[in-house]
Amino acid sequence: MFLLNAFSLQMLQGDALADGVDVRVQAVDNLPPCEDCNSRGYISPASHPDRGMDWAEWETCPACQGSGIALQSAIGHADTAAVLGVPMARINVTLKKGDVAYVAQLQGGRLPEGATTLPEGFSFRFLRVEVR
Repeated sequence: MFLLNAFSLQMLQGDALADGVDVRVQAVDNLPPCEDCNSRGYISPASHPDRGMDWAEWETCPACQGSGIALQSAIGHADTAAVLGVPMARINVTLKKGDVAYVAQLQGGRLPEGATTLPEGFSFRFLRVEVR
């Protein structure tokens, strides 16, 4: 699964388009990788109480009793990645039937250059995108 800052139809795999797909987008309160940590507001290793964790450790967080689900960052904007506490990764994402991705949609405007926290009046809306 991927964490994105935007979703594009170009992300849909060619075979999936030829066969026809449905894309379901749903607002969510919590993000993987760890529902337990997310319910307490920790959406990434940087926001977790044990800030020394890296992404591999986050996947099997002891506080989560190993219930973590891998969520690969595909956030291509440095400031957005910094604010979310995830690695910036400009990668090509291809989704096929059965795949799920999450979008961190910035609300409130454009982040100031060099931002590491959300400015007042800004927020993220999280969306679950499922390809069916």
